[in-house]
Amino acid sequence: MIPVKQLKLKSPIETTVHLKLENLNETGSHKDRGLKTQIQKHIDDGAGKFVISSSGNAAISASKFCMEHKLPLTIFVSPDTPKFKLDRIYNYPGLTIEFSKRPKHDAFQMAKNSKAVFLRASTDSYAVEGYQSIAIELSKQVPGCTDLFLPVSSGTTAVGVYQGFKILDSPNKIPRFHVVQTTRVNTISQEFDKDFDPTEDSIAQAIVDRIGHRKKEVIEIVRKTNGWGWVVSDSEIIQAKELMPTAIQASNEGAMSVAGLIKALRNDWEISVPVCIITGLGEN
Repeated sequence: MIPVKQLKLKSPIETTVHLKLENLNETGSHKDRGLKTQIQKHIDDGAGKFVISSSGNAAISASKFCMEHKLPLTIFVSPDTPKFKLDRIYNYPGLTIEFSKRPKHDAFQMAKNSKAVFLRASTDSYAVEGYQSIAIELSKQVPGCTDLFLPVSSGTTAVGVYQGFKILDSPNKIPRFHVVQTTRVNTISQEFDKDFDPTEDSIAQAIVDRIGHRKKEVIEIVRKTNGWGWVVSDSEIIQAKELMPTAIQASNEGAMSVAGLIKALRNDWEISVPVCIITGLGEN
């Protein structure tokens, strides 16, 4: 079970937040939960090779599980992928890395031409199942959780966590879901949060999904749970990261959940027992 750590915020109001430290998964991110299940399901269906496009963490996780199964994996990444993430990918032997300016397009074409399974979280029904375990753990660790904050790119994690809460027996109450995106990519959160200035870049480089195949589903979850969508700037992410102990080693994306909580509090949301998902490990 991935641990939860408490953090006391003093501003904008004094609040105790529970941090779900998904960066303590074996490869350093919550992607381990989704990809372990996703790959195993496809293997059960007879798959023998895989391809993935990734901004980093998904490729690291996929590399681990494909290596364990001794199955080939081709990874398409952008030339702008941070070196520290590439170094983590290179820790796993027996894979092929392709640098591409259109990694998603090229991965799709390879999958189509070679009959490899394209591990695309936003369109694969198997991708959400592994994330259900986050909700199951939280129901035991923070049973009174009122509000859940998650960094979102495609929204796959949010869908899986919501499904996890749905399968739990009553009286486990589903918390309000708050999805957090950046001023660069806000396909989902902009439906709720209008208070931001769009930018051409963000330090949270793993928030990349501008298409939003799961947009409608995620928006429905947010509305059903009476939650909200939040758009956070680089300065808000940096501020949130600075509030966390350095030992947590959160990535910029992971710190987004705390930035979303702070923005909610500044907008006068009454939040009694918040949980922030710290999705990934930072550089250091």
